Amino acid sequence: MSTRRFARIGGHPALDLANTVDWRLDPTRRHDHLTDMSEALRCFAELHVITPDERAQVAGAAVAHDESELDAVRRLREAVYGVVIGDESAPGELSRQVVEATAVATLARQGDALEWMLPVDARMPRLRMALLTVDLLTHESLDRLARCDDDACGWVFLDRSPRHNRRWCVAEDCGNRNRVKAHYDRVRTTADRA
Repeated sequence: MSTRRFARIGGHPALDLANTVDWRLDPTRRHDHLTDMSEALRCFAELHVITPDERAQVAGAAVAHDESELDAVRRLREAVYGVVIGDESAPGELSRQVVEATAVATLARQGDALEWMLPVDARMPRLRMALLTVDLLTHESLDRLARCDDDACGWVFLDRSPRHNRRWCVAEDCGNRNRVKAHYDRVRTTADRA
């Protein structure tokens, strides 16, 4: 059984896609996990955007469109991130991808609901994510979207805390690191005064 590679802390698959860049705000440590379409498909599968069967079907189709589709996935990721941080150009890219999705999608009844059905091809995981992103942005209050307070992290999340005061992507990681740093800075300041 394979271990999970992609964090699921965002509260929504679109936010977890945006978090496939580690240390986003620190150019010296920045690391992009979407190195190729194989990793992008793994990400979509781990985030439950596609099923294992769809992943297998798409994998063959994705080979022919590897670079162009990977670039489109990364553009979607950056559009999601841009919407969270208030980049005014981000909705334009998101809109283009949603238009692309709706141009090839059909609505079909699935049980008691209607769902977008997309052709199973290289674009399907990305286009499904684009539609999921619209669902997030139209059903959640935008003031619930937040970025980690860590100076280097940059991960984003949906703040569903009761008091709307979540500061860290992961309290045990960025939160602890920043609390330790703040304590060290206080101790050092006190020692410098003495």
